[in-house]
Amino acid sequence: MSTAVIIGGGVSGLSSAYYLQKSSKFTKIIVLESANRVGGWIKTLNTDEGAKMEMGPRSIRPVGPQGLNTLYLAEELGLSDDIVPVLRSSPAAKSRFIYANDRPNIMPSSLFSMFKKTPPFSKPLVRYAFHDFTTPSQSKEDENVYEFISRRFDEDLAKYAIDPLCRGIFAGDCRKLSVKSCFPILHSAEEKHGSVIKGLAKAVSDKPPVQGRLSNLVVRRTNEKWSTFSFKQGLQQLSDSLRDAVKQNPKVEVLMNSPCTQVNFSNGKALLTVNGDSIESDHLISSVYAQDLANIVMENNSTLAHNLSKIPAVDAVVTCMEFDGKVELPAPGFGHLTPSFENSCVLGVIYDSCTFPEHDRQDKPSTRFTVMMGGSWIEDLKKLVPSMTTDDLGKFATKSLKTQLSISQEPIKIHTEIQRQCIPQYIVGHGKVLENIFSQIKREELPLSLVGSSYKGPSVNDCINNARIEMERITGTSLQ
Repeated sequence: MSTAVIIGGGVSGLSSAYYLQKSSKFTKIIVLESANRVGGWIKTLNTDEGAKMEMGPRSIRPVGPQGLNTLYLAEELGLSDDIVPVLRSSPAAKSRFIYANDRPNIMPSSLFSMFKKTPPFSKPLVRYAFHDFTTPSQSKEDENVYEFISRRFDEDLAKYAIDPLCRGIFAGDCRKLSVKSCFPILHSAEEKHGSVIKGLAKAVSDKPPVQGRLSNLVVRRTNEKWSTFSFKQGLQQLSDSLRDAVKQNPKVEVLMNSPCTQVNFSNGKALLTVNGDSIESDHLISSVYAQDLANIVMENNSTLAHNLSKIPAVDAVVTCMEFDGKVELPAPGFGHLTPSFENSCVLGVIYDSCTFPEHDRQDKPSTRFTVMMGGSWIEDLKKLVPSMTTDDLGKFATKSLKTQLSISQEPIKIHTEIQRQCIPQYIVGHGKVLENIFSQIKREELPLSLVGSSYKGPSVNDCINNARIEMERITGTSLQ
């Protein structure tokens, strides 16, 4: 009897269990979740009136191999009829804003707008593109995102576009984040073609047609021209469906309130301590944050723990709020991001009711927003909100939102959560850290697989796809 143990019941851990149970390699699969719920950072709250509030990720992009893989998974889980898409023709897909100079500024999105100077940029975007075409490439192992964009395009673009973009994706500082790890396609484009734009164009033209099985959901995505999507019950419907699917298999056991506090590797096995008991595993799959894994392997493998500890993560504050009636916006759209020099504490605002009106309450008109704060600037937030209570943080978020969008009324609902160590930071040198970690696992023949957002991509798509790839590696079979 062979046993696989998965630490963590977030989307990476559940996906690992889902793909692994398709194989006959393990006769028993145990998922250990320290909390009383699965899903990890995916968490959808339902108000009494039926509105959905996303306290973590809120949508999925159905593009690239990772996006296609998620569509395949959703179809297998029977979620096709529950998908709520945002079409490319929607304002939520076409209009995104940067909050600068005390107002939201729409980001250029059409060919015509590329030739026109639009605030907050000092030049038409085509001028930045020309700079990329005429700038010689430099051979660099890695550099931070801000320096890369400033060098290839212009510091203006790095300041007003990339800085807020990195805050929106990673809640991180682009002056510290690695371009090679965070945006590998940009780094590769310069390295291979001497120009980011030339490289991106080449990547598009060279992209092979999608291989593999036919999918009605992929066809629907293409025909309807989706930009992003969620589900009728919110994004948590995906993780809940994964949980239900794996629990139907008699060889899979999902244990709640079961934190793993120690792991020892010996004789090709992993011995885990869980709630004072021991569990022996033929293969261990960790989907938890790298630092958490470092803490539980420290006693048995200090070198591995040391390298895992080099991958930091940040705290983020998420405040969802609902207003009575339809709040008038400067313009409809997905939301706005805020450059760090403009307001370090507020990372951005999502216009939830514009993106997914299907998630609004059904009894009367309302308007929902999400304010994201903290991240790499959590210490700045602590200075402005010393108590760091959810009540005071909610008040601060409300004041910031009302100021940035010129809203006079008060929200009728506010819900704030502090997400501890929720987003990993791929700082410069991240690739070398991963090389050291994975080479040690291979060299010492540790029965260990690493999945989750700490390593090779933070998005929901990345987590699901990387879990599948790793499960295929350890089973030696195709599991898609």
